[in-house]
Amino acid sequence: MAAQRGSTAVMKRLIHSHAKINAIDSQDGPVINAAILSGNTEAVKMLLAKGVELSFTEDEANWAVAPLILGNRHVKGLDLDVDGLFETAAMAGEDPPLAVPKACWEKSGENIDKEILNRCLLSAAENNNSGCLDLLLEYGADRTRQS
Repeated sequence: MAAQRGSTAVMKRLIHSHAKINAIDSQDGPVINAAILSGNTEAVKMLLAKGVELSFTEDEANWAVAPLILGNRHVKGLDLDVDGLFETAAMAGEDPPLAVPKACWEKSGENIDKEILNRCLLSAAENNNSGCLDLLLEYGADRTRQS
């Protein structure tokens, strides 16, 4: 499957030939999931631009494409635990870029649970992650909380 390999050239030819972008492979599942798992941001962008229907779960999260998925206007009925994804990203140390918690924050309507913000703040402090600390304080985490 071209999406699984992240082969954008092949994907372009298939899309131009009217291939079904919402196809589901019996082995790999939906095309978009294969593109997400490939880690190829361009492949995901291409499918999102064509209006692919998303089937995305947290355990398939790829930090590079998560902000694209969260911020895409074509997303309809996406059943995604934004608070959970925010917490996972904010507590993951330096691996995910700050774009992931930022995209979660925007998707949530700037309404991430305060307890999650506070847990993430404690984790960011323990991990010496100053970028995440600043972001969490900006979002309303309580610096006086001990746990």
